[in-house]
Amino acid sequence: TSTKALQQGFQQIETTFSTNLELIDARTAESQQLQQQLATQFDANKDNQLSPDEQQKMQASNSPLIAQINAKQEEIAKLVQPIRAAQIFVVDSVDKSYTQALKDVVAQNKINVVLAPDAVLWAPDAINITTKVTQRLDQLVPSVTITPPEQYSVSRRVMALYESVSQVLQARAMRAF
Repeated sequence: TSTKALQQGFQQIETTFSTNLELIDARTAESQQLQQQLATQFDANKDNQLSPDEQQKMQASNSPLIAQINAKQEEIAKLVQPIRAAQIFVVDSVDKSYTQALKDVVAQNKINVVLAPDAVLWAPDAINITTKVTQRLDQLVPSVTITPPEQYSVSRRVMALYESVSQVLQARAMRAF
């Protein structure tokens, strides 16, 4: 379950950075094509697999394809950077109210102990407060901005949370296909 602000923020990022996303897709496809061309050049036995020896020869070569691949990868990294910064900021903006939302739900429902879902082997659905916390977060954070302030810095905890959110969103996207 994700909050409305998180969903809205990520949708806004997709819209705002649609050109970047299109360029990332194009440069990724171009890079993959160049990598395939490079691999084909060094696949001596034409088995569509590079042996360790073939990989070593490829890496030691001065093929212009390597420079082209590296340039594509650098361009992709530059295109991804503002998207990732916006996504991290959105996650951080919602997370700032998480503790308050949890406290509110705990107090309202007179809960004595809150356990992380992975700490419980089995429990009835009735004791799961995820939906209630999400609803409270929706009230506390109805929307977010995607532009971090100029001096914005990210904590390690927020980076770890962002990585977790990204993994969940990727898993959901894979299930959609």
